[in-house]
Amino acid sequence: MKYAVCAVLLAACAQPVVDMTLDLPTTTQQVDLSCVTAVDLMPVVAGTRDSLDIGYTEVLDASAPVSCVDLGATPQSLDDVASQIRGKFSFGIPSGGLDGVVLRGREGTCKDDPALQESVFYGGGKYTSGTNQLPVTVKHNLSCDQLGTPTVAVIDMVALLTAKTCTPVDGGAYDGDVRPTLFSGSLPPIVFEEGPDFEQTTGGVTQLSAFQSSFAGTCPAIAMTDPANSFTISTCVNTTAATACAQPGQLEMPMLPSFEYAGVPPAQYAGVVMVGVWTNTGTKGPVMGATVTLDPNSDASIVYGTAGATAFTVTAGSTSTDATGAFEVYTNQVVGITVTGPGGSPTTHIYVGADAYVPGASVVVL
Repeated sequence: MKYAVCAVLLAACAQPVVDMTLDLPTTTQQVDLSCVTAVDLMPVVAGTRDSLDIGYTEVLDASAPVSCVDLGATPQSLDDVASQIRGKFSFGIPSGGLDGVVLRGREGTCKDDPALQESVFYGGGKYTSGTNQLPVTVKHNLSCDQLGTPTVAVIDMVALLTAKTCTPVDGGAYDGDVRPTLFSGSLPPIVFEEGPDFEQTTGGVTQLSAFQSSFAGTCPAIAMTDPANSFTISTCVNTTAATACAQPGQLEMPMLPSFEYAGVPPAQYAGVVMVGVWTNTGTKGPVMGATVTLDPNSDASIVYGTAGATAFTVTAGSTSTDATGAFEVYTNQVVGITVTGPGGSPTTHIYVGADAYVPGASVVVL
């Protein structure tokens, strides 16, 4: 269903406005939007290569052209949201030109500074120069009733795979999510979105306010900033997955030693996720000879290699994990992977994803 919601003002007042419409999803699922209290809209300047996380953009640049509308009532549906924001957004075309707009519905108010929040729902729309229409596709991301308070255990992933030790890592842990931007071509196809709850770990452990599940194509995530606050690694939340080191009921967040450790994905992919395969059966340790299968129609690829002390090294032509149990996923989306042990069993399925600015890391336990 399409709703006209705002007018995007062109640079010269004599020119006609560009009408933005929302293309809302149709679903029979019960979606809880009760925590959504504000909607943000941000123009994407032509040629940008920056993150499309609205809150992070505001952190970097207080003058970022983000428009916000506080909702007057708890929304009952996306149709209700569209009704409440109709006619309340307008902004000028950026001087560098307009590639499109990104939209999110979130917790908090327009006065929050900065507005670091996950998108309960999100939207993206590409603008075609010279036209007076800007259609924006809207998707569900999270449901408000899935917000919980998990305990997170952060471990040194390299120590796990190379020394077979569960070594805790201290730093700043926080919530987030990984989701599509609904763009293609030169614009980033995927984004890690930073959430509001930032907690220091003690002995590698802390408790966060974080979402526990999401809709198809997205994943709630936990992120970790190293003690020097110089880089961040994230992991998709897979609540039912077994853990290598975390205690029962805890979420496991594997940490890499540097932003560069996982390397740079090929140009056709936005993000890279390093994954280690582990077993708790018999002699605990990395699994050699494990293979990985992507879910059908995935925009991603798999490479196998070695987890070293300072970097992951791709092994050309390899078709399974070596003694360090390591492989990487290059991806433009949140993707499902099935990891299979040597000999064809056991198997484990998880979701992974990362953007160009925050590499991902996960441990799969067979």
